[in-house]
Formats: sequence, C-alpha cells, structure tokens
Amino acid sequence: TENTAGVRKLLGFLFPYLSEHPNLLPGQADALCLRRPLLTTLRLGLIPGDYSRTSIESLLRASPDEIQRTLRQAYDNNSLAQLIDRLDDLYAITEGFNHVTFWKAVAAFLRKPDCEWMTSLQPMHDIVRSFASVLEQAVNRNRGLEKTAAEVFTNLRNADDLALVPLWLRTHMFRHGLFGQKGDGVTFLTEEQTEACAKELSIAWRTQHVAGTLIPCRWDLQPVYTMVDTGIWDNVCRELVTTAIIDDQALDGLTLMLYGDGFTTGTDTVGKICDYDAYLARVRERRASASFLQAHESVQRALAKAEGGGW
Repeated sequence: TENTAGVRKLLGFLFPYLSEHPNLLPGQADALCLRRPLLTTLRLGLIPGDYSRTSIESLLRASPDEIQRTLRQAYDNNSLAQLIDRLDDLYAITEGFNHVTFWKAVAAFLRKPDCEWMTSLQPMHDIVRSFASVLEQAVNRNRGLEKTAAEVFTNLRNADDLALVPLWLRTHMFRHGLFGQKGDGVTFLTEEQTEACAKELSIAWRTQHVAGTLIPCRWDLQPVYTMVDTGIWDNVCRELVTTAIIDDQALDGLTLMLYGDGFTTGTDTVGKICDYDAYLARVRERRASASFLQAHESVQRALAKAEGGGW
C-alpha cells in the first residue's frame, strides 16, 4: 500500500541515488538538510538539545565577543556539534548579518591558544573541519554567496588565520586540480586565485616554520601539506622536524597530528615531512620507554598506529 507515486517521489527526493533516474534530478545534492523541519514537526517541538532558528539567527548577528562566548559555552557543555549542525541548516538562507564579522569571531574561537605541542588528542581538528564545511555548503546551496565567501576568505587570510584559511585553501586546490591533486566541487576562489594564494602562503608559512611558530601552534598539518604540494617544503623544513622529534613531547604532538583517532597518514607523506626512518625509530624508542605508560591514551594509540604504518 505504500508503493504509491507520492511515496516514490518523496524517497527519490530524500535519497537521490536510490531514485530511478538519479542523474536527472535537480542539483540539490543534500536534500536531507531538510530533515530537521520534518523531525520537529513529528515531535511537535525541537529535538532535545537542539538550537532554535531564533537562537542561530541571534548568534549570526551577535557581537564578536558574544559569538565567541556562545561557542565556548557550547563547547564546554558538549553541544557544539548540534550548534554547528543547525548553523549549517540556516546559514545560506539567513540575511541581515555581517559575514566577515561572524567568521572572524569563529576563527578567534578556533585559534589554538598556545604554541605548545599537544599532549592529548583535541576535538578542535574535527571542529575546524565542521565550521569550514558550513561556508562551503552554503555556497553550494546558494551560489549568490560566492562573492561573500571569497570576501570572508580574504579577510581571514589578511588576519593571518591558521585554522579555516588553510583548510579552505586545500579544498580549492583539490577542486581545481592544482599541484597534482584531483577532485571537483563548488568553489568560491578561482583557479588563479587559489594557485597564487597557495604559493604566497606557503612562503609565509615556511618563515613561521623556521622560526618554530608553525606546527606547535596548530591543531593540524594543513599548511605543511600545502607547502609539500607547492614545493616550498624543502630539506631545511624537513630537517627541522626530524630534529624536533628528538624531544618526546614534539614526537607525541606530531604523531597525534599524523595518526590521531579517526585518521591516518601515508608513510610516503610522513617521509616528505621528516626523515621517516628516524621518525619510526623514535616511535619505537618512545613506546619502549618507561615514560610511555604515563602518556595520554590518545598518544599511546597514535604511536601504536604509527609503528604499524598507519593501521
């Protein structure tokens, strides 16, 4: 009795790849973004712990200090994932707020507060990716935001952002097929802008790396990967990392970036970042040391994965 034209049309809309003619459907690739109104209607109210439309609109129009305070509170009470999910729903259709002001506040919240090597895996790696995806998805859903997104990128780049800008830059490198990468998808920077920006930032990041103020000051290695792709990462850069990991804390912090829970790095890539044989020898030495069991469990898991070649 459920095999009706209406039900088939609904299922085809929700799951385009399961429809009879998936390639003939409209360009909205994320129809399930409309799930929330359905769930709210079925519940006759918000899902527990969810954010209302009004609260997200207020956040977008808030002052930078208020935005950072709200994000910090959500992080502290473990509701940041719900906030980002709801922001993703509404960003592309909300008007009357300053996009640059909002993203500068987000970037300030995402900034690593120190330049010390991580001693345990932090969730900020995934949080940065989630926030970066919000703007990319908004452009995908509303191409009228392309110019706005480019303006956001430029402003954050000029402010030396090291959280969102490197990630947005790398997605554009892939989508434009630059520096040997392959991929596709919606962009808000041209191929020429992306290539020029990648080269310019790689030079600036190399200076920071030589000064010792790049990798320990970050949650991830996105700038390093870009420097490797552009050819700016040279033997001097590589040797600095190889020397740094003589220290256990540097070894632990780098390994968390390379092999933290949920992600891994190919041995060939690690070999471009530092001397892989020296790195592997240090990993084995660290795991055999008396202090290994005192390390955080996320460090222990990452080191074990590193010794296993990423598995």
